[in-house]
Amino acid sequence: FARGPSMALITSALETIWRCALFGGGGSEGLGLEERASEACVVLVLPDLFDRREGAELLQLLLCTFGFRAAIAHEEAACAAFGAGVSSACVVDLGAQRCSVSCIDEGMPMPGCRTVLNYGGDDLDALLCWLLRRQQIVHLLPPLAALGSGAEPHHANEGHALGALSLLSRVRHACCHLLFGAGSHGKAKQVAL
Repeated sequence: FARGPSMALITSALETIWRCALFGGGGSEGLGLEERASEACVVLVLPDLFDRREGAELLQLLLCTFGFRAAIAHEEAACAAFGAGVSSACVVDLGAQRCSVSCIDEGMPMPGCRTVLNYGGDDLDALLCWLLRRQQIVHLLPPLAALGSGAEPHHANEGHALGALSLLSRVRHACCHLLFGAGSHGKAKQVAL
């Protein structure tokens, strides 16, 4: 197995990026927190599945190197639930390459209730293209002609194909939704894919 970069190298790179973003430098204005870092508190949002040693390294970077007064670390699914104003939820993170599902109960991730699926938004775009072709309505979206029989770009028309894939993604965001039932409150929620 090939090993990735060392944790020291990753921490050093993150220190440079965060320093530019928070304090300025490297051509960036930053947030200008240099003088106020010792008075500020920070929230570190970690992936749902992470190595605790790496989390400890990141906290040490924030507290010791940058000098923040306090820090709290929480997993992204719990933060998403809190951001939605609920303490218990099933959080679905649909990315371009993968989809993860985590269950949160009273602000804490439930043990054994996480899964990662190896498909995401790109796969939904390919499915949408296939459905449009199957229904023979692809002619309504001329940029899709740049795609072959599937949704993979051809090298000869790569610029056109990337435009078509971008169009598919915009169509998916505009037209494909999940509608959650009204339940006892009488309100339905619609979420774009």
